[in-house]
Amino acid sequence: MPRFSQANQVVGWLGAVQSQDYAGAKWSLAQSMRSTGDAALEDEFARGAILRTHMLRPTWHFVLPEDIRWMQALTSPAGTGARLSRAATARHTHPKVG
Repeated sequence: MPRFSQANQVVGWLGAVQSQDYAGAKWSLAQSMRSTGDAALEDEFARGAILRTHMLRPTWHFVLPEDIRWMQALTSPAGTGARLSRAATARHTHPKVG
C-alpha cells in the first residue's frame, strides 16, 4: 500500500475504514501516511474530508463524502433486498449459480 499525505487519500484507497474505536482508527490511518499528527487528522474530520457513519454493519466506518450515496444505496435494506432477490432469481433460473 502506498504512503499518503492526507487521511482522505487513505480512506479513498481502502473504500471504508472501520472506526468503532475512534482513537485507534485515527492511529490506523496515520500508519498509512507519510507524516501526520492528531491535529491534522481532526482537521480533516472537521472540514468534512472524511465522514464517520454507521453504513457498513452497525459499527462505525470512515468513508469519503463522494462515496456515501452509492454505499448507502448498496448497503441499505432496499439495496440489500434487491441484491438478494436477484441472487435468488439467478439460483432459480440457473441452478449452477450460488
